[in-house]
Amino acid sequence: MDVLIEFIKTVLEHQNPAEKLKELAGLVDDVFQFMPSGKHMVGRDLERLGSTASLQYRAAR
Repeated sequence: MDVLIEFIKTVLEHQNPAEKLKELAGLVDDVFQFMPSGKHMVGRDLERLGSTASLQYRAAR
């Protein structure tokens, strides 16, 4: 939390805070490369959603 508060103070005390935020946003984009996520089945082919033979067997019991 201390770092975040110090960051906010630095930006607000700058002569042109909007320009400073744009500069820092550019630095963040350079440092962090976002990779596509495989979580939550994003971008996955969902054609085969039917039950398998073993599930059909269990359901028949």
